[in-house]
Amino acid sequence: PVITTMNSIKVGSTTKLTNIVTPIIFGTSEKNATILIYHSRNGGPTENISTTAANLSGIWTQKVPTTNTGAPLPEYQNGDRVTINVVSIDIAGNRSATSNLLSLHIDTLKPVKPTVNIDNTIQTRLTDKVSLSGSAEASPNTFITIHMKDSTGYETTVTTSVDATTGLWSKEIDPVKLKLKSGQYTVTATQTDEAGNIGS
Repeated sequence: PVITTMNSIKVGSTTKLTNIVTPIIFGTSEKNATILIYHSRNGGPTENISTTAANLSGIWTQKVPTTNTGAPLPEYQNGDRVTINVVSIDIAGNRSATSNLLSLHIDTLKPVKPTVNIDNTIQTRLTDKVSLSGSAEASPNTFITIHMKDSTGYETTVTTSVDATTGLWSKEIDPVKLKLKSGQYTVTATQTDEAGNIGS
């Protein structure tokens, strides 16, 4: 059997950083096979925590951590390092080799609120470009979402990357490309980290 995706995200060979404490894993195997789900938590013993079944197309899915009775186990916690693999048993009782390994690092901590290096409003005209910049938590694979709300409450958003070393970010706002109307906009920013946590 093969573990193919987790919460619709393709499973790769590297550790997946996630803020999902009860992930749903998907995979493929021989049709109608019984799938045994194993996990290890923070270097502890590898345990068979639950069982599911593949359908006629050989596709199976399971939320973890869940017991064989369907009762949930304690959710994964911030900082947990989890490995998951599966074994299949076909209708004749033959047991497969162990699947690929899914490695997870659980991160539920929100990044700090990023700063914007202006007061919280900008005034735009159709021909003006506005350069915004600020600072945020310095970590790899994070991004800033800039929220610009006009006087009617309508919000336009754009994103930009964060320097993983300094935490600095910048973005040039082009009102023409963004189809912004002339007027005053309230500007705020949020940061999304690699695990999907949002700091605001």
